[in-house]
Amino acid sequence: MLLRLVAVTVLFGVVLFLRFQGEGPVELLAALYPIFIALYALSALYALVAKRMPNLVFFTYLQFGVDAACIGLVLLFTGGSESMFTWLFVFNVLGAGYLLQLKGGIAVASLDSAAYLACLILTWTGIVPTWTGDGVTTGTLPEQAGDALREFSTVAFHIVSFYLLAFLSGSLSRKHAETGRVLAETATTLHRLQDMHGRIVQNLDAGLLTVDKRGNITSFNRAAEQIVRWYASEVVGEPVERVLKGVSSLLQATMESSEFVQHGPSFERWMTRKDRRRVYLRVGASVMRNSDGDIDGHILVFEDRTRMLLMEEQLEREERLAAVGRLSAAIAHEIRNPLASITGSVQVLRSELNLSHDDDELMGLIEREADRLGHLVTDFLQLTRGAEPELEPGRIGAMLKETVTLVNTKGLSDGITLEADLDYDPTVRIDEARMRQVFWNLVNNACQAMKGGGVLHLSTQRVTADDLGQPTEDSFVGTWNRAGGDDHTGAPQLLPGEGALRILVEDTGAGIPDEELGKIFDPFFTTRTGGTGLGLAIVARIVQAHGGVITVQSQPGEGTRFAIWLPIDEETDDGLDATDELITDRWRKQQSPATEPADEQAEGPRRR
Repeated sequence: MLLRLVAVTVLFGVVLFLRFQGEGPVELLAALYPIFIALYALSALYALVAKRMPNLVFFTYLQFGVDAACIGLVLLFTGGSESMFTWLFVFNVLGAGYLLQLKGGIAVASLDSAAYLACLILTWTGIVPTWTGDGVTTGTLPEQAGDALREFSTVAFHIVSFYLLAFLSGSLSRKHAETGRVLAETATTLHRLQDMHGRIVQNLDAGLLTVDKRGNITSFNRAAEQIVRWYASEVVGEPVERVLKGVSSLLQATMESSEFVQHGPSFERWMTRKDRRRVYLRVGASVMRNSDGDIDGHILVFEDRTRMLLMEEQLEREERLAAVGRLSAAIAHEIRNPLASITGSVQVLRSELNLSHDDDELMGLIEREADRLGHLVTDFLQLTRGAEPELEPGRIGAMLKETVTLVNTKGLSDGITLEADLDYDPTVRIDEARMRQVFWNLVNNACQAMKGGGVLHLSTQRVTADDLGQPTEDSFVGTWNRAGGDDHTGAPQLLPGEGALRILVEDTGAGIPDEELGKIFDPFFTTRTGGTGLGLAIVARIVQAHGGVITVQSQPGEGTRFAIWLPIDEETDDGLDATDELITDRWRKQQSPATEPADEQAEGPRRR
């Protein structure tokens, strides 16, 4: 359509030029004006109805047919075979070849040839007069053989040119269409591959980020956001050290490794997320090369191995306990009998002999140490044998308060602010004596970890077992009821979707270093002088026997938080929270004192 408008405008300009130059009859030139007006009107009409036509191919053929007729009329009024506007057919053929390809181009070339021949026949036969430089004349066939041959050769040349142009333009149009189709398919495939690549990267379970040669982050997938709690919009363009501390050495190692090494270097270490929680990450790095093979940056892939680490540690702990249990069962009897003999003999000697003050103190020391060794053997057997608890419906709140009252009476809480939020106190199935031992160990450890003063906060919360699987919830160090727990005890288990009671014991002490955090539940691991290293191991064993989970989160210099998860006894729980008032600062001295657990069962200050 644009080509038609250009051609008509050019032709109209030529006619106006001839008119103003005074060449040709004014009547003849004026007779072309209606043709120009009709062509402009048809172009406007085509533009209006083109989108409403059900068959655009037929409509296109119709346009080129009308254009051929109009060009024939122009030739008819401008000299026939002598007309200077024969070249207008060229635009018609080229346009048809481009839009309708080879088949359409040949068809329109045939229409143009027919219109051209009709124009010549009408002028040669004198049916339509022609204009020459001498005026209007009636055309006739050339009388001389040479003139006739030259006339027919010109006509044949024009017609052959129409078909050649149709063939060339149609062939080029077909090639162009094929190339465009291939390019479109390639673009679609590329877009699909890019989309699939993006979806693969975004849906990886492992965190993936890329960095440029300067060490700045260029991409950051969704798993990376979930693991380190940074959003991509916050870190893209920022140094990678802001997100993953210590990876610069890893990136340097990838540069120094051989280009033939398929797997780049990696490391595993504890790192701090944006929300200041600690996670154990495995980070692997490899170089990223461009199409020329040059290094264009690095790829870092990392995964949160915190829960896996805890499971591995728990399995190793259970294996060690099993081996120690077999040994302890064999030697406990051999140790207890001599101890009983020693204790009894010392007691007889102290009662029958008239001992000096120094000798009496030595006898007392022997008796106390024998008793301590006996308690150690008892604790050891309790840890390794894992006797089944006697579970009864009960509540935790009163035991927590009695435990803190006991800490106060022993003077362990001097300089420590005690806070509690124990409003939620559902019914759980517990062995009260053993659960008191758990709370005593944890509270006593917390107080001893804050010798210079601090805040001890106790709280109970309603959660679901599903919360335990969330990476935001204490998933750092712990023991798990499905990893060697005593399911045969009949204790309720933490099941997905079911309610659970979470008991938090938080202190503001020195915290636990990362290198010790994974060992605190191991038997005999202690950093306290005089500690046996059995306190927290027994605590973990008791919690497991109740079908629960114990976890710990610690930040050196800020404090430690132990969390005990216990399944709620839905059958006996009345759904009521504790009505006891919220206790803050110091626990009231008038509370009735609780029975003190055995000293030897309490592990010292957080095993530091």
